[in-house]
Amino acid sequence: MNDHLSIKESNRFLIIVTGFNCEQYIDRCYNSLLKQKCEWIAVFIDDESTDQTWNKMRLIEDHRVTIIRNERNIGAAASRLLAAKLGQ
Repeated sequence: MNDHLSIKESNRFLIIVTGFNCEQYIDRCYNSLLKQKCEWIAVFIDDESTDQTWNKMRLIEDHRVTIIRNERNIGAAASRLLAAKLGQ
């Protein structure tokens, strides 16, 4: 687990972004996070996309963002649970 992801005893929000073949939305999503006034950390999870979603996510260089790629497609709900566990 990454220490910077821990939200326990903090006032940060954990943002979970799951994606499957959604490359066209990654930049918009990340730019929206940058506009937020609150403290946040984010987990972006690519659910084994077949487009450029993974490559777009990997371009994000921000210490508040962790990027993960599932080894197989597990669906949005399971991906969110995985991200939530990482954020604890």
